[in-house]
Amino acid sequence: MLNIMKKLSLLLLSMMSVFFLSAQTPGTLDLSFGNNGITLTDIGGVGNGCHSSAVQADGKIVLGGYAYDGSSDNFSFIRYLPNGTLDNTFGSGGIMTVVFGGSGDELRDIAIQADGKIVAVGYTDSGGSSSKMVLMRLNTDGSLDNTFSIDGTVIIEFGSGTDSYGMSLDLQEDGKIVAAGYLYDMTDDIQSALCRLNPDGTLDNSFGSNGIIVYDILSKDNFINNVVLQDEKIIIGGLSYIDGQNVFVTLTRFHADGLLDMSFGVSGNVEILLPIDTWILSPQGGMCLDGEGRIIYGCYIDGIAGEHFAVLRFQQENGYPDNSFGDFGMTVTPIEGNTRVNAVVAQYDEKIIAGGYQWIDDHGDFTMVRYLEDGTPDITFGTEGTGVVITSASSGGTYPDNRIYSLNMQADGKIVAAGTGHSEAGSVDFAVARYHSGLNVSIESQDAIEDNLFIYPNPIIDQADIRFSLAHPDRVEIEILNASGMRVHLYPGLNYTEGEHQLRLNCEELPAGMYVAKLTIGDKTYSSKIIKSH
Repeated sequence: MLNIMKKLSLLLLSMMSVFFLSAQTPGTLDLSFGNNGITLTDIGGVGNGCHSSAVQADGKIVLGGYAYDGSSDNFSFIRYLPNGTLDNTFGSGGIMTVVFGGSGDELRDIAIQADGKIVAVGYTDSGGSSSKMVLMRLNTDGSLDNTFSIDGTVIIEFGSGTDSYGMSLDLQEDGKIVAAGYLYDMTDDIQSALCRLNPDGTLDNSFGSNGIIVYDILSKDNFINNVVLQDEKIIIGGLSYIDGQNVFVTLTRFHADGLLDMSFGVSGNVEILLPIDTWILSPQGGMCLDGEGRIIYGCYIDGIAGEHFAVLRFQQENGYPDNSFGDFGMTVTPIEGNTRVNAVVAQYDEKIIAGGYQWIDDHGDFTMVRYLEDGTPDITFGTEGTGVVITSASSGGTYPDNRIYSLNMQADGKIVAAGTGHSEAGSVDFAVARYHSGLNVSIESQDAIEDNLFIYPNPIIDQADIRFSLAHPDRVEIEILNASGMRVHLYPGLNYTEGEHQLRLNCEELPAGMYVAKLTIGDKTYSSKIIKSH
């Protein structure tokens, strides 16, 4: 009788799940978050800007950018609870502002360490007329971490007479911090700038020249605004120019010691010419890796009717364009008005989301496009059958300007888009929205999936057992993905007989945080969220 009741309960749960999922169309706002899926936060002024976001292991969301206090821009952080309300345990009422004293200080990127501390990079012009790359680290409560340098902040000196701008960072598994951006030298040439810091904030002398690399990529002006770690190698990416014309997507890969990786592209560099006619002396675009380690870069191109979303994919091994994606490695999506990509993220199922904005009729809106693995738009994303989702994040303003600058995937598969929006008072605010993706990633009801996938214990300390059942002999592969969708461990595919099987997962070397266990049985995939506690 108990077995019958259990089967009946599972049937009812399955029916409810089908109904629930059908109501959560991929690309629609998660109405349980903020105000009908969107949260706007004004930091006491008319000029706020969010450039980056990150999702903590506990589901809290951190935004980073700048806020204008009436005389200058300051580094600013906001942390939200998983439901989109401000987290009062962080800073002052969920907001933390760091004042350097410069007039144009901006935070450009953030990342969360395994211990929950927040690392940020940006630039400041305090102490003089030139700008300097700056890094800082916050404790989990938002206070500056004085174990990082002396006061929680580090200014990087790339040389006398230079202006340097920190644009992006990534964290190594050993706790070292890699930051990248660009600099103007004394002749106004624009070069890539890269540094690596030890966990205590000192420069890592085993990298480049005393922890620093200044590199002139192919004798062009290089606006580097992205850095990602690919295994133990470092990839920087951005747009480069020749005399403001002939715009290129440019990638460079370095070994762990800072030497150029000559197996990547041509002598360590890859460049793709873009059809862009205008002079754009500023960094543009976003970059990430997918679960296979392939490089995704999002930007825009000029079309007949305006600027269009453009996404490129490059091979993991050598950086060459991946010709299985779009047309010769690039896919272009025309959308009414002018549109640009500022951020990209790869889902656990290898679909790609590009986020940015659409500008039309004197206003801008959050804009996302989801692509299948071959680069075609995913028509199941959104409600229009085009793969395009456009959202107004504003609650008012005469000329609302809403732009996505950062994308993240939560461990439960939901999409977090962060950037700027307008309030009713007309101020530019930090804006964050959460969307459904359609990914079925959950550990909330193990009974509902235990016939396919069960992991115990969860949360995990060092090891866990994974159990699955096969109705007939089949090939099984297990992947562990981090919160960004990157594969961090692979258990190669093996053939298993019919019946129940149990395997031991060794997670001892994984940093604390949220992960997804992805089980592929034949042509079917089962996913479960797992938590590494420490």
